[in-house]
Amino acid sequence: MEFQVLGPFEVRREGGPVPLGPAKQRTLLAILLVRANEIVSSDRLIDELWPEPPDTAGNALQVYVHKLRKALEPERRRGESGELLITRAPGYMLRVEPDQLDAGRFARLLGEGRAAAEAGDPATAARALAQALELWRGPAYADFAYDPFAQAEIARLDELRLRALEARIDADLARGRDAALVAELEALVAEHPHREGFRRQLMLALYRCGRQGDALDVYTDTRAKLDGDLGVEPTPALRELQLAILRHDPSLASPAKSHSASPRSGRRRWAFALIASAVVVVAGTLVAVRVSGRSPPIRVVRNSVAVIDARTNKIVDDVVVGDYPGPLATRNGSVWVGNIGNSTLTEIDGETRRAEFPASAQRPTDLAVTDDALWIANASDFERFPQSGGGTVSRRNIGGGRLEVTQIGPLRVPDEMGTYIATDGTAVWAANATGHTVVRLDRRTGRILTRTQGVNPGGIAVGYGAVWVPEPRLETVVRLDASTGKVEARIPISGGPTRVTSGEGGIWVTTTGGHSAVWRIDPESNETVAVIPVPPKARRVATGGGYVWVTSGRGDEEDERHPGVLSKIDPATNEIVASVELGFRPDGVVFSNRVVWVAVAPI
Repeated sequence: MEFQVLGPFEVRREGGPVPLGPAKQRTLLAILLVRANEIVSSDRLIDELWPEPPDTAGNALQVYVHKLRKALEPERRRGESGELLITRAPGYMLRVEPDQLDAGRFARLLGEGRAAAEAGDPATAARALAQALELWRGPAYADFAYDPFAQAEIARLDELRLRALEARIDADLARGRDAALVAELEALVAEHPHREGFRRQLMLALYRCGRQGDALDVYTDTRAKLDGDLGVEPTPALRELQLAILRHDPSLASPAKSHSASPRSGRRRWAFALIASAVVVVAGTLVAVRVSGRSPPIRVVRNSVAVIDARTNKIVDDVVVGDYPGPLATRNGSVWVGNIGNSTLTEIDGETRRAEFPASAQRPTDLAVTDDALWIANASDFERFPQSGGGTVSRRNIGGGRLEVTQIGPLRVPDEMGTYIATDGTAVWAANATGHTVVRLDRRTGRILTRTQGVNPGGIAVGYGAVWVPEPRLETVVRLDASTGKVEARIPISGGPTRVTSGEGGIWVTTTGGHSAVWRIDPESNETVAVIPVPPKARRVATGGGYVWVTSGRGDEEDERHPGVLSKIDPATNEIVASVELGFRPDGVVFSNRVVWVAVAPI
């Protein structure tokens, strides 16, 4: 006798299918199969069979049991105790051996496949798991898809089927069948868009087929899908796989191409690939992937933060962040990223370079960090109508908790993107172009302490006892007293000055008007002492490590004449001493942990 529930409901014996009678009788048998080898009370069976039981339900139940016994055990004589459908107070029990039920055979083969995987035998694992999946003829308990009694069991079996499918694909990946799996995995990702296991396997298979760009696109799509549908980020394992692909880590190579591994090391690699395929195994220990001197060059991708060694000018890492990253800020070993496209914040650990997504933010166009707070300049919220929220500064306690929002510019200005924030670690200053205002903020509360009107800012910086505010339209840089906010000087800077920073012996201002350049102002004399041409479309500027760092290039998607670059300026000579090509649209830049961090937007 064989009971089949992995598809249309059937009972078969050697002579063929067993006729099970009317619908209620078939449902009764299915209920008993869901709870095979358990006593199910008559009251429970009646409630499951009849939403509103008639007075004759008890008698009808006994008739159904009697007819099922005749169908299942036709050789059984009247008065003899049956072997399958047994009466046990307070109800009935269906006694079934594991291999009599296709779901039981499926569970046994799944266990055998997992055991073979743990033993480092992917070929045996793949065979057992394929046999397990062949038992499925359709959805579990297909005839009872909408019956309440079957819902939990259907969900359990469906989850086991997906796990068996993931395990079988892992086994095939361990056998080097990468190309043959791509089409199957693409279909599975489309069918189960929120299941990261299939996306992980697709990324690995694509990478092994030489399609690194497509593999990274799967990760980007996964992030967008999970965030848009569920408001969550990919798991650390998937993020580690993305980083390993960027680094071309040798552990991701197809086993079919790795002929030098010993049998023991091959088993270790296979067991690890089944679990995550995203980190390196060293002496049996899982560790984060690191860059070695023999690794291929790092590929910078869209929506990431490129990491450049300040000494060698080499790209040493690329950390995927949110959509359209712009401003960067750093303090206490962390690098903060404002993702303008999807209104989120990313915190990157300066040592491990792990990215965390701690909070949402409203179109963060500028950032600053003090010891206890992150300061965010907010642009207008395009998701609302009328647009709102621009011209504000948010003070967010580091580590979560209290959030204060201070209105700097006018209320409800459409497409408000002209708010800027800066700090020297002690004082916090903000500026707003629409309101022609510069303010000093209380670093503990965000409350406005002083306000200076009549300044039309394009950026802001604090340093050398002053506040420095470029005015693009007036082609000047305003110097304010850092205590009172009083205007002390207006320094002519032609070419439309925008971003500004302090350090390395000067005030450094970018211009993008008639020519793209960095102007150096002596903070003692307020005189411009150098004009350093940089590649077109200069964006942001930072100091650190003994140099000045400027991002430039790519005004739009069509503008391929001006590829994105990072320029390294030596303040001793006021000359560019190195250029690092990044592609796409580099924006925010900071120096921290002996490296330079550059936000890379998609265009």
